[in-house]
Amino acid sequence: MKKSIVSIIAVSIIGTSFASNASEVNVAESADYMNCYALQPSQKQKCLQKISKSATKEYIYKAERLGFAEFLRGHKKPCKSISSGVLFNEQKQAYKAVCDDQNSYFLHFNYKNNSWKIVE
Repeated sequence: MKKSIVSIIAVSIIGTSFASNASEVNVAESADYMNCYALQPSQKQKCLQKISKSATKEYIYKAERLGFAEFLRGHKKPCKSISSGVLFNEQKQAYKAVCDDQNSYFLHFNYKNNSWKIVE
């Protein structure tokens, strides 16, 4: 099955300081949390520890959702915000992001170069 790549993004996560209060999530932080999202549990934990040792689950969830919404908007896809988790769709073999404005997109994580792409 041929997939069209709209864009690929890779974000460095080492050496950056992050807040741990969920109300303080910003775009730069959210992109880093988004890159940890698709990793296996043990790898995800290590990735999150590199970002912040004190972030709460609430903060991490909010940062991940903000990261996905910003990623989509950065690629000219309408997405006001995302309130629910981005879930893996077995049939599409991609993560489905459903925006609060009802737009939905499939995203694929490339484990080799640690980056996301939108699957058309």
